[in-house]
Amino acid sequence: MMDTESRTQEGSAVTLTPSDVAEADIPDTVLAPDVRAEVAHAAMDQWGFSGVGVRGGDAWAGLILVSPIVPRGHPLSAADLSESTAGLILVLIDSEAPSSVGKRLCTGLSRRLHDQVIGIEAQASPFVMTPLAPSAAWLKHMGFQPMRYPPNRYRLDFSSMAEWLEKRLAWHPHPAFSLAGQTANCTAERTSTP
Repeated sequence: MMDTESRTQEGSAVTLTPSDVAEADIPDTVLAPDVRAEVAHAAMDQWGFSGVGVRGGDAWAGLILVSPIVPRGHPLSAADLSESTAGLILVLIDSEAPSSVGKRLCTGLSRRLHDQVIGIEAQASPFVMTPLAPSAAWLKHMGFQPMRYPPNRYRLDFSSMAEWLEKRLAWHPHPAFSLAGQTANCTAERTSTP
């Protein structure tokens, strides 16, 4: 069994295992222990982890769980989940955690999943953020885009993220932030013009 210090880290997001999920302080009214175990093991079998978490002292400041299966009764179960995406099953962020925790969770999750699926799907709550259905505003802030169907379904598409990053980094004036070869090409074009 892995402990927090020995896990692969992405910034301050750590990889969660099914035992982490079982031990996490997730209210049974939000996600029953048997459902928690089912989604955590399905994700572990499919992708090698169950989600990501950010520590805040001795407790979790935030947790995100994903799974290739959607439990019955979950807001995502209203319509089928695409086979090539991960389902966002749970988002728990401590009310006293810094606002950056959500971004660190989504970034850590995306880095771990980008070679395995094409994106992450989530069901939005129209107004208030809930652990099973984050608010549409929060999802948009994290980079999710609304899908055409079903209503209130959002997707974080990794190919769109890559295109956006390429555009943002390709012409960055500092070579360390640019994509390989692009700064050299830009510099060569600028210096070769009379």
